[in-house]
Amino acid sequence: MFTQDEIIKVSEPYYLTSNNEYQQVEGYTPMENDREYILFLRYGHEADQVNGLVGIDYGKYSVNGKVLKKSVTDLNNVGELKGLDFLSGEKESVELYSKIKDEVLSKYIK
Repeated sequence: MFTQDEIIKVSEPYYLTSNNEYQQVEGYTPMENDREYILFLRYGHEADQVNGLVGIDYGKYSVNGKVLKKSVTDLNNVGELKGLDFLSGEKESVELYSKIKDEVLSKYIK
């Protein structure tokens, strides 16, 4: 079990190519260092201690992140991901994420 304010390693499903192009899995938006998140994690292996997000997009929520109905291919650069919690071109996915986020925040943020 983790404790509040403990620093942990989390694997995120994205990378930047040598040309600084953003490559991701299922529309994932990366976490930002200066934001606080509620994470749902799978414990990592003993050797590397790196934890994975449960459900990729549905494993992280921030208090002040935005949800956007837009495809990652519609963005001009990686900087446009700043401040986003979730990005999808599908209305149903945006609605589901928003609903779950509201439930998570109401349960864990006091």
